[in-house]
Amino acid sequence: MSIIYKHSYVPLSMYGNVMALLREHVVAKGVHIDIGCGYGAIAEPVRDELGLTYLGFDLAEDGLQSLIERGFDAHVIDLSKLGDTEEIIRQALKERSIASISFLDTMEHLTNGPEVLAMLRRLAEGSKAPLVISVPNITHKDVAVKLLTGRLDITEAGILDHTHFNLFNDAHLRRITASRGWIEVGAKDWLLEQSDQFFPLDSPVLDHRTPLGHTLRSLSVQSNKHALVNQFVRAYIPGERQSIELCVDRTGPERPFLTILFDAYDTPSIEAECILQGLADQTNQDFDIVLIADVSAASKQDVVENACRIFSGRITVHESNQGVRADRLNETTKLIAGRHVTILIAGDRVDPAWVSSLAALESHDTVAVLCVGRVAAADDGSLVKKEAILPVPLTGPVSVAEWAVPGSAIRDLGIIFDRDVGRADLRDFVIQSALLYRVSSSAAPVVSRDNDYAAGPDENVDAESYLKLLTKLNGVPILLPAYSAEKIERLSKTPRIVELASASPLLSQFIASFPRHAPSGTTQAKQSGPRPFLSVVMRTQGDESRVGTLREALLTLAGQTSQNFEVLLVVHTSDSERYAIVKNLVAEFPSELTQRIQLLQCEAPGRSSPLNLAVNHIRGQYVAVFDDDDLLFAHWVETFEELAKKSPGTMLRTVTARQEFKMVADGESWRSRAESWFTLAWHAQYDAIEHLRSNFTPFMSMAFPAAVFNDIGLRFDERLSTAEDWQFSTRVAMLCGVCSTSDVTAIYRWWTNGHSSSQLIPRDEWITNRQKIIARLNEQPVLLPPGSTSKLVDLLDEVIELRKKVGFLEASLTKPKAPPRKQSNAKPAIPTSHKSGVDKREINRAQRQLRELLESRSWRSTKPLRLMLNRLRGQKGSGLTPDKLPKSVEANQRLIQQVQKSLSWRITAPLRIAISLSRRVNGKNEK
Repeated sequence: MSIIYKHSYVPLSMYGNVMALLREHVVAKGVHIDIGCGYGAIAEPVRDELGLTYLGFDLAEDGLQSLIERGFDAHVIDLSKLGDTEEIIRQALKERSIASISFLDTMEHLTNGPEVLAMLRRLAEGSKAPLVISVPNITHKDVAVKLLTGRLDITEAGILDHTHFNLFNDAHLRRITASRGWIEVGAKDWLLEQSDQFFPLDSPVLDHRTPLGHTLRSLSVQSNKHALVNQFVRAYIPGERQSIELCVDRTGPERPFLTILFDAYDTPSIEAECILQGLADQTNQDFDIVLIADVSAASKQDVVENACRIFSGRITVHESNQGVRADRLNETTKLIAGRHVTILIAGDRVDPAWVSSLAALESHDTVAVLCVGRVAAADDGSLVKKEAILPVPLTGPVSVAEWAVPGSAIRDLGIIFDRDVGRADLRDFVIQSALLYRVSSSAAPVVSRDNDYAAGPDENVDAESYLKLLTKLNGVPILLPAYSAEKIERLSKTPRIVELASASPLLSQFIASFPRHAPSGTTQAKQSGPRPFLSVVMRTQGDESRVGTLREALLTLAGQTSQNFEVLLVVHTSDSERYAIVKNLVAEFPSELTQRIQLLQCEAPGRSSPLNLAVNHIRGQYVAVFDDDDLLFAHWVETFEELAKKSPGTMLRTVTARQEFKMVADGESWRSRAESWFTLAWHAQYDAIEHLRSNFTPFMSMAFPAAVFNDIGLRFDERLSTAEDWQFSTRVAMLCGVCSTSDVTAIYRWWTNGHSSSQLIPRDEWITNRQKIIARLNEQPVLLPPGSTSKLVDLLDEVIELRKKVGFLEASLTKPKAPPRKQSNAKPAIPTSHKSGVDKREINRAQRQLRELLESRSWRSTKPLRLMLNRLRGQKGSGLTPDKLPKSVEANQRLIQQVQKSLSWRITAPLRIAISLSRRVNGKNEK
C-alpha cells in the first residue's frame, strides 16, 4: 500500500467523525471489524475508548504488518473473492459477537461495492451492530465548477483518486445501502470549504471573490446541500432489504403542468371561496393545489371540505401554524409535483384562461419562467395593462400570480422563500428564479387584483422590506438575461431628470457564451522553471516612425522596480526588414532584459491577431498588454503584484494618465514631443455598468488572470478592427471581477497628428465596432458584480420619474387650462412607498461626491489662490466648505461641475499624479 494512504488518528478529522458515530450507536461489547483497514487509523481509539476488540482486514500487507506490530489482530482478504473473504472473517471472529463494523475509504476502490455490503449484512444478521461507511463526495463544489471548464483533474489521492472505480453522491449512496439492507441512522459528514481539488488557485470559477466564482459557489451550495461535503460519513443498522433500482430513470415521474400554492392562512373564508371558484372555472385543469390553511379555525373547515370535494384527488391541504408567510410556503416545497409552480394570495383574480395562457408559453419553452400579462385599475376605474421595463422584475409592482416558476427551481436549485426580506418574499422568489432561467412572456391580461386588496404586500412592498430586498440583491453578483446590455446601455445614457425637465437556465447560457477560442493546432507554452508573475504582451509593426517610441517603451520596462515579468514582443508584419529593425533594437538592451523578451512575428491581419498569437506562449500568472507608443511608471508591475496578492484571480486595474504628444521629424528619423501636461481622463474605479456603454480603461491599465486564457480559453475578437480591449476586458470583468487602485502607473500618449488608431481609423469604423460589441454583449446574459442592483434600480427609478415628468410636460402643453380649483386639505399621494428612500439616496450620493472633492488635497492646497481671486473680485471668504452642502441633488451636481471646471482643480492635476507617485516611493521607503 502506498504511504499516501497512511493516516494518523486526529480527533478533528474524518476519523474523529467516525468515532463519534461509533460512540453514539454501539450498544454491545464484542469485536469491531474494520474492512479495508489500511494502517488502522482508528484501531487504538476503538480499543481504548469503546473497549472493543479490533480486527483489521485488507489486501495490502504493509498496513496489516503495522497493525500486528502494534498488537492488533489483522488478516489478508481479497474483496474480489467474497466467498473466501466471508469465510476468513468468520474464522477470525472465533464465534465472538460483532459489536460494530467500519468500511472506510474502500468502497470507491471496488467494482463490487453492493455485493460487499450484502456480505457485511449477512455477517451482522441477528445483531444490532452498526456499520460506519465513509466515501468521497463527487459533487463537492470544487469538482462541480471545474467540470464546467472541462477540468477533470485525476490525482494520486483525494476525491478523484486515480484508483477509484465508483463515484458517490448522497442519493447514490442511499440507494446502494438501502438496497442491501442497511438503514441509515446517523451522519457526520466531513466538510471542507476547499477540498484537495481546489486548484489552480487563479481559477475564476473556484475563487468566490470573482463574480463568476461567487455565482457558481452560491448556486452549488444553494442547490446541493452536500456541496461542501468532502467525505460522506454515515452510520447504518441492519434492516430489511429494499427493492431499489441503482440506476436513475431518465424520464422521471409524470407531473401535472402546474402546482398552485394557495396561501389561505390569513384569508377570509369568502375570499378563499372566490379564489377557489376561479380555479374551478379554469379551461385547463392540468394542475394540482396545495392549500395552506389554519384548519383549527372553524370558519375555514367548510372551505377546506368544499375544496376537497371540487378538486378531489388534486388538492393537498397543508395545516400550518407559522405566522410568517415565507415559513409557511417553505413547509410545502416537498409537496410541489408540477412542472411549474405559482402562488395565489388574497386579492388575486385569475381569468378562466389563466392556466391555458401559462401552458401555451410552456409549450414553446419548457425550461423558462413563464409570465403572463396583468391588468390593474387606472385612476379612472378602467383596467390597464402594466409592463415591466426589464424581464427581471427588479422594480415595479409584482403579483406572483403572473409568474409560473419551473418546479426544478425548488427541487433542483434549492430556491426558497426568504423570510429575511419581510413582505418582499414573493418578489424575491420570482427574482431569484428569473435570474437563473429564461423568461417567456405573453401580453395576455389574465391576472388582476381586487380593489379591496390593492394595497396588498405584493403591489408595493413597504419601504423596510424593499430596502432589505435591495440590500440582499446588491450584495451579490447579478446575472441578467440576454438583451439586458442594450437596455442598461440606454438607461446609462439617460439625461438627469432635472436637466431634461428644464429643456436565466441563464447560468448555463452565460457559461456557453464564453467558448474556448484557442486556434486549432496551437499549444500552450511549456512551463519550464518558476512562472513569472506577469506576461507583458507588446505589439509593434516595426515602422521606422515608431522605433523611437518602442525604444522608450522598453526603457520603461527595464526600469521597473519589480522585474518579475516576461515580454512577448510581437512584430505584426510580413516584412523581414521591419522584423530585423525590431530585433536589432531589442539587442541594444542589457541581457537582463533581453533574456526575458521573446520575439514573435505575426503575419495574420487584424489588431487582435498578434495578441492571440502571444497568449499562446504566455508563462505568467497574469497578462498585461502594453502598446509600443505608451510609457510606464516604475511601479507598474509592482502595483499589479500588490493587487494580485490582495485579490488573486481577479482582473487588476490601475489608473493611466493621458498626455498629448506629437510626432516631429528630426532629420531622417522621428521623435515624440509632449504637447500638454498630464490629465486624468478615466475613472479611478472600475464601473461595470458604465463599461457596458463605453470603454473607460486603457489597455495598459489592466492585467488579466492567465486562467482566462489557459483554462477558460478566452481570446481577443479578431473580427474587430478597434476596441478589442474594451470587448475583452468587459467579458473578463464579468467572469473574474475587478480589483482597482487609484494609483497612476502609466501614461497614455494621445497623438495629435495622425500617428495612432484614433486618427488613422475613420470615426465611422469606431462607431460600427462599438455597435458590434454592444450587440454581442446583448446576445448573452450579463453578470454584474455586487453593488450593481442599486445602480440599476436608481437608473430605473430615474427613467420612471423622467417619463412622468415628460408626460406631465406634454400634457401641460396640449391640455387647455382648467379653471382654478378650490384648495383641498387632502395630502398629495406618494407614488411609491420607497420613493422617499430613493430621493434620500440620490441626495446623499451627490453630497458625498461633492464632499470628497472639497476635502481633497487638491482643493485644500489651492485655498489661498481662491482667497486672493475673491478679494480681487470684492468677495469675502473662499467659497464652498464641506460642512455646508446644499439639500438638493440638482444644487450639489451643479457645484460638482463648477469645482471640476475651476482653475483650482485644473492646475492641480499634476499634483494629484505627483501625490500618487510620492505615496509609492514613501511606501517603499517604509518597507
